[in-house]
Amino acid sequence: MANLYKLIEWLSVKSRVFSWDVVAALHAGKVNHLLEQSYIEKFNSNSYLPEFSEPVVVNGILTYYMHNFLLDWPRMSFAERSLDDSLARLNMVVISGRLVTISAIPNAWQVYSLEAITPLHGPVLTLDVLLSQAGGLIEEDGRLLLDLSNSDNFSIDIDDDEEVRIITGDLFKALFKKLKPEERVYVLGKLNNDAPEHMRPYSFALRTQLDDEHGDEQAGAVVIFVSLKPDHKGEPPHGGADFQYLLPGDYPDYDAAVLLSTRRIMLLALVPLLQKRFKSTPRICYNDELLGWLAVPDAYIEMAPIVDFIDQGVLSWDIWVSINTPPGQLKDAAHAPSLQRADDCKDQDFVIALTEKGADLTWNIDVSIQIDMIGFLSAADIERLPSLTLRYQYTTHYKVVDEVPARVVREEGVFEAPDAAQFDQELMDFFEGMYKFRNDPNPSGNALAVLSFCTAHMREFAEMVVAELDKEMLIDAPVNEWVDQLIELNFGETMVESITRGPCDVARFGEVAVAADAPKVSPLWPIIGSGEQQQFEAQSESGVTWDVEPVKPGPALGTIDKRSGLYTAPSSDKFSDSLWRERIKATTATGSVSYSLATVTRDNLLISPLVRFCKPDEEITLVASASTANPDTLRWTAQAGQFASATGKTVKYTAPSNDRKQAYLIDPVVLSDPVSGATFTAYLITRMTNPKVIQVKVDESAGSAELSAPGHELYPADEVEWTVKGPGTVVAVDGEVKATYRPDPASEAPFALVELEIREYDAKRPASEPIRIRGVVILPLPLHRYALPDEAAQP
Repeated sequence: MANLYKLIEWLSVKSRVFSWDVVAALHAGKVNHLLEQSYIEKFNSNSYLPEFSEPVVVNGILTYYMHNFLLDWPRMSFAERSLDDSLARLNMVVISGRLVTISAIPNAWQVYSLEAITPLHGPVLTLDVLLSQAGGLIEEDGRLLLDLSNSDNFSIDIDDDEEVRIITGDLFKALFKKLKPEERVYVLGKLNNDAPEHMRPYSFALRTQLDDEHGDEQAGAVVIFVSLKPDHKGEPPHGGADFQYLLPGDYPDYDAAVLLSTRRIMLLALVPLLQKRFKSTPRICYNDELLGWLAVPDAYIEMAPIVDFIDQGVLSWDIWVSINTPPGQLKDAAHAPSLQRADDCKDQDFVIALTEKGADLTWNIDVSIQIDMIGFLSAADIERLPSLTLRYQYTTHYKVVDEVPARVVREEGVFEAPDAAQFDQELMDFFEGMYKFRNDPNPSGNALAVLSFCTAHMREFAEMVVAELDKEMLIDAPVNEWVDQLIELNFGETMVESITRGPCDVARFGEVAVAADAPKVSPLWPIIGSGEQQQFEAQSESGVTWDVEPVKPGPALGTIDKRSGLYTAPSSDKFSDSLWRERIKATTATGSVSYSLATVTRDNLLISPLVRFCKPDEEITLVASASTANPDTLRWTAQAGQFASATGKTVKYTAPSNDRKQAYLIDPVVLSDPVSGATFTAYLITRMTNPKVIQVKVDESAGSAELSAPGHELYPADEVEWTVKGPGTVVAVDGEVKATYRPDPASEAPFALVELEIREYDAKRPASEPIRIRGVVILPLPLHRYALPDEAAQP
């Protein structure tokens, strides 16, 4: 990290914006915060992708089934990496759905566990965006779209096994590839699309840059390259291109640096000047290598001709100065030169060439002389000769002067006629021939005297005109106003406590105003139970006013105390979906705002997993999804298993030991919130001695499931009993180990447990002590047929 003096010294050598117009470096940690605020401010929907259901197959084995996964809108952050491997990361939380874990049984699959996903507890899909492959486009409405078509490294944390995460992530990648191109974009922000054409951005590119002197995770910058030129083809600099880290180390509060190309500063300075002077919008012509040229086709000045007499009494003449005067506006069209105006700016008479070091104005000025041969002739015999024209060039240079602050100034102009020698010779020949025709004793001397007289007057007259124009085209002004204007139009923010320097590029170092003035709201992403309260806080030098804003059209359902920030979430009967979202807005007296995004859940207490099979003595992690402010107060109880600690959000549950007298044991685990009094029950099933395997065949069209224990032979005295824990009914088939389960359509329960008991009677055993064969199966609701993709395609 360089200090400010060395940065300014480095910038003074040459332009550092390459082919771009604006380069902005922003502290990565601050950018991530601003992205969060932008995300919350613009949030208007619960989902980025449509609901997604797909099996997860690992090495040919059906392992998971993601059922009705609903992804939250992506949140972007930037990893601190070098210019060559700049990386952005998108995170999307699964906010709704069910995760079903599958295990293999003979000739079928069986549900092993079930997790209900809510905003309180959901896996996260991550994907990487290599910024060198993510082109940035700016739509006509000002939206900045980052192309995600080449995103990679999709991963979702549904399993501790990295291979499973990647396989699952690839399923989302395939879904992502199926989206329309216009859907595979990330809206990074929005610019002001009302800017004049010469200030309107067209494309951008993002890179990240490491701060080599600081290795902590907050070190580094996000670098934004913006082009204000249509069809820009340039690339940002690579790691070896001598592009320094732009945030000065000796000014730690400076979290932003902006470089504006001198070429673009010239446009900002000169376009309004030319519009005012000529009442015409200048034409901008672009070039692949340079920004190009600025021309004013209608630039002209109109002056009446002047008449003078040669003292020899033989000639009368007038001078006409034509500075790009449009045909038809001359008082005497005969004096007008023939001007061919091409669309190309370079062919215009008034051209400003924009360079890396400023702007060069070239103005072609035609000065015409009209000779009348009068001598001793009468007025009727006066002979008017064709006019002769000499083209002068007025050139001057505009540049940025490195002062504090930097200024745009115009150097003293140069006025010259490149073809003056040829013109003088032609005029000399004309005068000398005229005097010889009159038998003048000194034709060469008199011709030279007249020539000197004429050319001196021509130059004097042209300079008189240019002197007036020189005043009109004069500029000497600080660049701050133009820099402020361009930064606000391009980034929607201003910079405070800043300094502005030149000369090769205009460099602005400072702090982003929103970061300095906006309150810091906490909590930023609260999840609140329906009907519950949440206290919001704001770190601000002044007091704030609190408001609730809906994220969708319609009224907000929650309420907040405008002074204290105490928020009351809507009750569950106020909304029909599984969650409700609204913005919490804090506004200072100066009008600065910050936001929090509140997620209100219908279910305030949940255990993950909801139901699961276990092995004897197996240790399992149970996670509480609770909207309580202090999850450490949550309490856990179980009838058979043990807890290492029975309080808190996450606990370790140890399944009971093996009991040879039991096939399995269902242990209801109860989670309770002592504050609200709410409870929730999950079921852990420990398989012990030879549990009976139950096959399930789901008929989704009929809305039922056929249950059976294949290969079990019944004797006449044997008894079969099916029971249901949860919603629905089961109807047994007489004389077989079969039954049909039908769920309760009115129930919203996530699953049902169906138990099977076969009682075999033996003459050698008491009738009261039959052999009991037991089994249990988990049926997630609504019913779904779990199968490999090729099996699922079969009827």
